Amino acid sequence: MDLTSLKMLTSTVVEIVHPDTLEPLGITITLASPDSAKVKAMRDERVNRRLQAMAKGRNKTVPTVDELESEALAMLVAATLGWSGIEIGSAELDCTPENVRNLYADPAFAWLRKQVDEAFGDQARFFQK
Repeated sequence: MDLTSLKMLTSTVVEIVHPDTLEPLGITITLASPDSAKVKAMRDERVNRRLQAMAKGRNKTVPTVDELESEALAMLVAATLGWSGIEIGSAELDCTPENVRNLYADPAFAWLRKQVDEAFGDQARFFQK
């Protein structure tokens, strides 16, 4: 097989569905590939910070659940390039890093974050069909 025939995409669009009925909600979220420069830079910065702390002897413990959760949230925030159709109350919510973080961190919207997280982790979504 000619490996150059596999074309990696830089982003994918996730259609959010109702968590019970699986009906489309008219919400889309555009995610950068986990291998995109933006996501890779954020991931590398966090890993480098942890390695530097270890080298200086300041970090001799395993990361806490809260630290891992914070890193996973930061990764999704960095990967979220845009969205459409998201309203809180009757106002459309702009896709800013702060709004993305608040939405994904809100337990009331854990079902939405789960769909985004699953799509982000699905490597096949980031290849041209």
